Amino acid sequence: MYLYWLIFCAVSYCAFRNWKTTTIVWMPLQLLFNECVCLRYTSPALTLVLAVDFLLLLVYCFQWKKLYFNYRKFFFKNILIAYLASYLLSMIFSIVSIEEVLTGTIKYFIQNFIILYLFQKALTGFDEIKLFIKATFVVAVLIISLGLFEAIVGDNPILDYVFMNAPIDAIEGKMYYIPPFMQMSGELQQRFGMVRAFSFFNIHIAFGCACVLLLFLYAYLYKHKIILFKKFYLAIGIGLFLTGVFLCNSKTPMVGLLFFTIGILSFRDISRSYVVFFIVTVAFVLLIYFPDYLNNIQALFNSNVAEEGGGKQCCYAHQTI
Repeated sequence: MYLYWLIFCAVSYCAFRNWKTTTIVWMPLQLLFNECVCLRYTSPALTLVLAVDFLLLLVYCFQWKKLYFNYRKFFFKNILIAYLASYLLSMIFSIVSIEEVLTGTIKYFIQNFIILYLFQKALTGFDEIKLFIKATFVVAVLIISLGLFEAIVGDNPILDYVFMNAPIDAIEGKMYYIPPFMQMSGELQQRFGMVRAFSFFNIHIAFGCACVLLLFLYAYLYKHKIILFKKFYLAIGIGLFLTGVFLCNSKTPMVGLLFFTIGILSFRDISRSYVVFFIVTVAFVLLIYFPDYLNNIQALFNSNVAEEGGGKQCCYAHQTI
């Protein structure tokens, strides 16, 4: 836990020195700290991400007269209003007391809307956007490198540290990673004969979904030739995120990848010779070296395959919907 406090102090120092840069860099950097990384585990728990988000809000309130911000309308304003109305109605008609859900509600809005509002405020020009894209690339290298290490070596030292330094009752139901030395088999969780990589995340699905979302961002910049980053590095980033989707070994990110691909690429783009060659090559490699991997797709519609892989078809059907 002392390491977490040291990280928090370092980010706090950077925030007071340069709030805009810290806020922009923190957006992708927070992917390295899952919800089991806490400054305090006793109820109410205080995660490192929540603490930094709240700190950035306080610094913004103190410095908003001194700095130049983006004064455009909040992009997610309508969504925020809809969520607020939904949560208020849920709290009014809830079968539990408001005190029991109020803390969780406040945490949710800080981590999902306040930080986005602060991020938008910090984006005042192309230099800030370039900084965000570059920071995202660095984070991509880190999370994919750890995922590869985990898949090859069969262990994840980062999550081992998080697991061993947190009270079991505090991370129960949150941390789905179990160190290999605590499993009877002595190995990490597997699905269809392959390790399910978690990287820095508390669940492998979050790892894959994060890769899909960031892949969409990089693919959009690459396709529309938005010069914020060297095209070579954009291509590398796309390759890294595709690798992350593969390493997580989960069907949910794969379905998301399919929908995002349909959304960003036209039939003309997909039918290009080099794209067809790439798809055929990937399919060939999977069939030769990872013949059971494509069962992830089949498991969406076949309960027997889903149970064989360690899941339930009803859950996957719900995820697809």
